[in-house]
Amino acid sequence: MKFLKETGEMGQHDIEEGGEFYESAQYLKKAARHIQKLTNGFLQFVEIRPFDKYQGPYAACELLGRHAKLWFGNEDTIDPEYFLETSHNPEGLAGDVYKIAKLIKTLAERKYGMGEDILKYGTKEEVEFLLEYSKKNTNVPLPKKEKKLCAKCKKSLKHGHAKGGICDACANEEHLDKETR
Repeated sequence: MKFLKETGEMGQHDIEEGGEFYESAQYLKKAARHIQKLTNGFLQFVEIRPFDKYQGPYAACELLGRHAKLWFGNEDTIDPEYFLETSHNPEGLAGDVYKIAKLIKTLAERKYGMGEDILKYGTKEEVEFLLEYSKKNTNVPLPKKEKKLCAKCKKSLKHGHAKGGICDACANEEHLDKETR
């Protein structure tokens, strides 16, 4: 009699179409790509790789230029949870895709000064180039988000504005001046 000894190993065939973990691999791939989109490319999905039958496959990624692994996390919650293993943060990042994306943005801001504002200046590669260039050439400032100012009082137009590039307060003053004449 011959006995089958289960080793728990997982091969590439297990995550390919028809494999035992194909659906899990596709779900993980979708999650990694969603985080990539939410972080404007700070996390880059590379590929799904097999690990073992106990922990399942993982998504090989790059996080701010370093290797990272996205795993399935806690299965006891309603929303799927993931765990991002990265050298940027030894404890890893855990949560749903939105929480992980937020943590990545926080990490980028805290460690590299790359926040929401800097995301508006291009791709991850362009931002990294600017950061490296500015480190080497200390007299080169990083781009800053331009604030729109009222043409009259020079206050921020952050909370609304009227036509002609002036704030609501200045627009109301002009209107009152015209009525009192």
